[in-house]
Amino acid sequence: MNAIAPGYGGPGLLSCSNVSLSSLTHFQVDLNGTTPGAGYDQLNVHGSLDLGDATLSVTLGYTPAIGDSFVIINNDGADAITGMFAGLPQGAFLTNGVSIFRISYRGGDGNDVVLYRVNPPARLTSIARLANSSVQLQGAGLSNLTYTIQASTNLLVWTNIGAALANLTGAFSFNDTNAPLFPLRFYRALSP
Repeated sequence: MNAIAPGYGGPGLLSCSNVSLSSLTHFQVDLNGTTPGAGYDQLNVHGSLDLGDATLSVTLGYTPAIGDSFVIINNDGADAITGMFAGLPQGAFLTNGVSIFRISYRGGDGNDVVLYRVNPPARLTSIARLANSSVQLQGAGLSNLTYTIQASTNLLVWTNIGAALANLTGAFSFNDTNAPLFPLRFYRALSP
């Protein structure tokens, strides 16, 4: 396996011409801040860029804030990016610990690879009243994340009523045993 790490052991910049990666390439990025070269790794490409289904690995040295962005590949000129990282199509989520990122191959000035720190929404897929009058919520999110479950009677004031851990497929479940105490109750799931 070939490895590319622009900073090799810490943030840095690497400039190359006409880059062509393959499925045997491991592209490693260190994120320790929001400044390219000093805070995170950046590959500057002059000419063509083919990602060739390479593996992307992100190592965090700090906790990025929601909204932070990282131009991990700065592609000059108007050259479009060919291919993608393995398993990461445009807009896909990737996780590293508790930090969640969305990838774009059209970020920056339109043809850069950018990671955006996001807080992806969870989606409740079903709500069912059980025989004992409690309510069972089923949801979908990202695997191995813990979602906060909230309830409200008026859609203005929300109260945390528990948490649900998503399994390997992203599915999660929560039973509200206090539901019979309320004639009307709304629910939502919050991402970590």
